[in-house]
This record gives sequence, C-alpha cells and structure tokens, in this order.
Amino acid sequence: MTRSVSDTRRRGPRGWLRNRLMIVFVLAVVAALTLAAPASATQPQPQQFTTIGQLTGPNTVVGTWTGEGLINATGTYTETARFVGSTIHAEKVLVSPAGTIVLENHSLIVWLDECTATFRAGDWHIAAASGAYAGLKGGGTPVSTPESFGNVCTGSVHVVHSGAVSNG
Repeated sequence: MTRSVSDTRRRGPRGWLRNRLMIVFVLAVVAALTLAAPASATQPQPQQFTTIGQLTGPNTVVGTWTGEGLINATGTYTETARFVGSTIHAEKVLVSPAGTIVLENHSLIVWLDECTATFRAGDWHIAAASGAYAGLKGGGTPVSTPESFGNVCTGSVHVVHSGAVSNG
C-alpha cells in the first residue's frame, strides 16, 4: 500500500497541520502583495498651475507660480520659449522649497491685438520632477485656459495650465 504525502500516519498530525498553516500563510502573503498598490501612487487628480511673469528677453520669462490640486505649492519659475511660425514651444522650470517641476508646452499663438497674444490648442506635460515632486506625471489639453495671455508691450505673461497629475 502506498501512502500520500498528506497521510497523517506517515508524518503525524503536527506535520499535516504545519503544512496546511504554511500553505494558508503563503497564500495570504501572495494575496496581500497582489492587491496592494504602491503607497506613493495616486490616481490622476485635477491640477492647475498658474504662472505670472515678466518678459526678460525675446524668449525668456521669470516670475512666480502657484499650484492647486494634488500639488498645492508656490514658488518661482523661469521659462524659455522657441517660436516656430505661429506656434510656441516652451519649457517652464517651477521651483519651490519642496522641489522642482519642469513643464513642457506647445501651442498655437493667436494675436488679439498688436500687443496681446493668447495660446490655443496644444498641450502641456510634466517632463521632469525632483525632490518631493519626484515621480510626478501628468499634463493637459489645451495648453492653457482662454484667459491666459502674453503682452509684448507691457511684458506681462499670465498663463494657467489645467489638467491632471498623479505621483506615480
């Protein structure tokens, strides 16, 4: 007569119980690891970045920024733009005591008058982030709200980027 591994006459009642408890424990650990999301990951949440700056050259801006949403912060920013026909390709570096966020955006320039332009269509996204913002991802379409503008006569630039971000 052959005996199975689970036959208590071969291993005794303690061996059988220990084997069953080990299987239950391993299954519980696997289930917990499978169902657990990373602690730092979040679902995309609404985010708005408002930049208020001043032209410092033909393609540069400096100013302040405010974040509302997943990132509630303020700081300073610098922007460098490249113009190609009626489009703008810009990089904004947002700096706060908690870290740095780099936004890249691309849009169509629409002139409202000889001094004031607004930005239509296009998109923005987070190209890099460091410090407390490390792992931040997201962006939005269009590139900005309709109230956003740049004025070459006064040098004033006010842009609001709305979209969604997540931290992982």
